[in-house]
Amino acid sequence: MRNFISTPNLTLKRKLQETFKVYNIDEFRTSGLSYKTEEPCENLYLKFKKDPKQKERKIHSILTYQIENNRKECINRDKNGCKNIQKVFKCYMETGERPEKYRREYNNKSPQTANAVKLGQAQDFLK
Repeated sequence: MRNFISTPNLTLKRKLQETFKVYNIDEFRTSGLSYKTEEPCENLYLKFKKDPKQKERKIHSILTYQIENNRKECINRDKNGCKNIQKVFKCYMETGERPEKYRREYNNKSPQTANAVKLGQAQDFLK
């Protein structure tokens, strides 16, 4: 943005490199895949009571995913991304490579669907 001081990312990184070993981590697919199941997550849609139109609104910061016993769980997008970055880093330190699903060349056979979980239909959500 204009008239604002830029963030000193490069300078800070160089200062840290003088003392520590610094790793650059590609955040590709870290917030979109569930850290537990490594399957694509979907955005959460809610109907708000105070909304006169009763329109479903997307909550971008909350993701939903399906767990083993056919139940749905919700997680904060940032927390999910952090846990996945930890997983990518640990795998890289052990094997020298990223996990397969977090690579750019990995082609997911079933792309993430555009349909998200609709909590207005509670009976489907609670099954």
